[in-house]
Amino acid sequence: PIDPLMTASHASTDTIQTTLLEQLPHDRLLQRISKMWKYVLILPSLKEAKAFYRVPTSNARIVATKRSKRHENDAKYPYQISIIMPAFYEKGSHLIAKLTKALETSNDPNEIEVVIVDAGGCTDLEKVVSLSSNEKQFGKISIISFTAGGGRGPCLNFGAANATGRILTFCHSDTTLPSHWDKSILSTLEHDGMEDDDLFRLGKIRSNSCAFAFGIDTSPAGLAMPFTSSSSQSTSSYTSSY
Repeated sequence: PIDPLMTASHASTDTIQTTLLEQLPHDRLLQRISKMWKYVLILPSLKEAKAFYRVPTSNARIVATKRSKRHENDAKYPYQISIIMPAFYEKGSHLIAKLTKALETSNDPNEIEVVIVDAGGCTDLEKVVSLSSNEKQFGKISIISFTAGGGRGPCLNFGAANATGRILTFCHSDTTLPSHWDKSILSTLEHDGMEDDDLFRLGKIRSNSCAFAFGIDTSPAGLAMPFTSSSSQSTSSYTSSY
């Protein structure tokens, strides 16, 4: 529980509004909750949130990289989407198969960056950077080395810190993305270009995250373990530590 008396001296006397309250100013529940926000966390205004952009902060050791994109349509974010994929005792051929499917089902792969985080024990990952299918290529593919340990969470955070896409998409090596997945992400998070006033009139709130429906590939290839027998114990430890 938060004691307002203990934190009041550090809080501004002004009413602190968040993006939600600005978009739904007449929502009574939000009005009541907002009275305590200044004692917990000062959140940015809608204008400040729109002006924010993420800067890569990590100096990762790049194992391999290839850039195919020839233009940058956004000075802050060279790519619309960054796929962040952790790899632990993975084979390069397995990742190529998964990423080829993601490449083929994407609408505009030129606007997509792929960041593979090598957490150890992987083989032939360098082959992934040459991935292409029917003359389609991702805008950029990078493989970075992660040695800090700690499980999947720190591994994903490390990848995010090195990503340069405007939208971060976390995808594991056993995941198959649906058709037109990049278009679905952009449409959901950008609401097809609708302005905040239009969203408010429709009673909608601007999204900052989304997820695909979960399904399992029950084919023999989908259920096959991509790991070698010598790495099964390490894989178990890695997964359980997440």
